[in-house]
Amino acid sequence: MAYGDAGRSVDALRTFRQVLALDPTNGIAYQNASSITLREALATKDESVRTSKLQEAEKYARDAIAADPALGEAYTTLGVIQATTGRKSEAIDSWKHAVALDRAQFNAMYDLWFELAAAGRRDEASQYGRQFVTTAPPALFVSDIEEVKRYLRER
Repeated sequence: MAYGDAGRSVDALRTFRQVLALDPTNGIAYQNASSITLREALATKDESVRTSKLQEAEKYARDAIAADPALGEAYTTLGVIQATTGRKSEAIDSWKHAVALDRAQFNAMYDLWFELAAAGRRDEASQYGRQFVTTAPPALFVSDIEEVKRYLRER
C-alpha cells in the first residue's frame, strides 16, 4: 500500500500479484489490489479507462470476498465501486455487510449514512449516523463527524 500511497500503483499491483501467485487465497492482497485499482479508476478522466479499471477493481473485491468472506474492508471497497457505477442499492447492502462484519468500518458507516440520507431513508440514516458519531475516531473524521452531527440535530 505504501507504493500506492506514493503514486506508484504499477509497483503496488505488481507486488500484490506476486503475493497472489504465491498464495491465491490471500484475501487481503486481493482487497489491496482492489483499492489501488479503484484509486486509479477515480483518478482518470478517460471514461473507457475508468470503466475498465472499475470492472477490474470489482473483480478484485469479489475475489477478496471469495477468499475471505469475513473481510469487512472488501465489502466497503465493493460498496464504493457499486455506488460509483450507479448501483446505490447494492452499495448500501455491501456497506451494511461491512459494518456488520467489522464495527471499525468507519468509511462504510459514513457512506451508509450519506446514501441513506440522500435516499430519504432518515431512520436508517440516523441509526448509522449515530453509530458513526459515537465510534469514529475524531482525529481521522472530525469534519465528517460534525457533518453527521448537524444532520442528526436537524432531524
